[in-house]
Amino acid sequence: KNSVGWESSVAAFLAAVAAAMKDAKLGDEASISCFVLSMSGVDCEADAIFWQNACSEHFPASRAVVENDSVAALCSGTDGVLCGIVVISGTGSIGVGAASAT
Repeated sequence: KNSVGWESSVAAFLAAVAAAMKDAKLGDEASISCFVLSMSGVDCEADAIFWQNACSEHFPASRAVVENDSVAALCSGTDGVLCGIVVISGTGSIGVGAASAT
């Protein structure tokens, strides 16, 4: 579904995690308790489940929270409250809106 394929995406993710851990001088992967992935290409539940499963396969002791990048963009502009509207326009575009539960 993404432009480079699932296998290449997972390989890039694993390389990024390894590099970040090395740069931060962290121990082994068991020290990661949770991943929060907010990225383009996560457009439905099946996409999120794919990434949750990929994390579980490579980091079995870790939890994974997976959302579309629009959710992080919305939360970053609202101090973490999932309420408002955000539109991302770049190579692709997406818009999302959420109403407060109160």
